Amino acid sequence: MTMKNSKILEVHNYDYINLVQGNLYGLLSWEDFDRVCEYISNADDHSWFIYEIDKPLPDSATSNVERTEFVESLNSCIHTQYSRKHCGIAFVDSIKSPSILKVFNPKLLKSICNIYGSSPIHGWVISRIKPVNLISSSDIDITNPEKHYDFPKAKKTLDARKTGCPLPIINTCRELETLQGGDLLEIMTIEPGAVKDVSIICDRTGDKMISTYQTYKGYSIFVEKSGAN
Repeated sequence: MTMKNSKILEVHNYDYINLVQGNLYGLLSWEDFDRVCEYISNADDHSWFIYEIDKPLPDSATSNVERTEFVESLNSCIHTQYSRKHCGIAFVDSIKSPSILKVFNPKLLKSICNIYGSSPIHGWVISRIKPVNLISSSDIDITNPEKHYDFPKAKKTLDARKTGCPLPIINTCRELETLQGGDLLEIMTIEPGAVKDVSIICDRTGDKMISTYQTYKGYSIFVEKSGAN
């Protein structure tokens, strides 16, 4: 595995980068977010690392007390700064027994119309794998065909990663109008903050946002068409 600067990623570096930038579940409901935070806070082991972007990498795993205090503070901060109907800015590898929680800084999120540059860098990572410094995802060629999730089967997919404002929002509404009740629309974007825009659309149309995923290509938001005429 090589980067553009021809340096070779060490195996443990690749494991962490693959975990953070690979396939992850998005936590749409606040209940799931709170449940994951509680799970990590109550984990009775010393194998968790806390990484805050723009701060020095941790030399060692945190104590149970330090981890609990950090998670409680992070949970409170996110609820205070991001008062939305849906969460959508936290990602895990498993809701029931996560080994990583990745949370984006609400202050740095943009909209579905963000088509320039790379996906925004997240703010905090709590993981069982020791962190390494992250570089832009565009500089890393990550492929892991053996690890995948059974994504919902979408009737249509809207790739909103390369269209300018306001086309992503307009096209989302147009595609939803072509679907039948129960059909799923997948909206692909590079911006996790797009959950806010899609949530607003669903509030107006009566459709339902059911899940989000992080993939190697960006973020996928799945919306179920309402059965109402």
